[in-house]
Amino acid sequence: MKTALCAAGAASALCLLLLFSAQAKAGMKEALSLCAAVMAPSLFPMMTVSGFLSACPCPAFLLRWCAAPLRKLFGLSPGCLTPLLLGLTGGYPLAAKSAAAAREAGAIGEEAA
Repeated sequence: MKTALCAAGAASALCLLLLFSAQAKAGMKEALSLCAAVMAPSLFPMMTVSGFLSACPCPAFLLRWCAAPLRKLFGLSPGCLTPLLLGLTGGYPLAAKSAAAAREAGAIGEEAA
């Protein structure tokens, strides 16, 4: 029943796209131009800064100060501080990129990444 309902929904969405293809094309064109004009230029500086911050180790005093709250609140090691802060300020893409970089550098374990 659930699979049939999903298939019917997908088929009806495809039919609507075919019936209103001009509007779908205009909407897709507007979305892609908005992405190219707004999203990519705004994400590039944050990605660059996050790359630099991920490469630099956190100061020792900051890690000591944040170790207990990180462990108690989130169950994370102090090495997760940089990905957590970048994720809170820059969103999911920066957190994922920073966590992958920290994992490759050996600062955090596979489970924490």
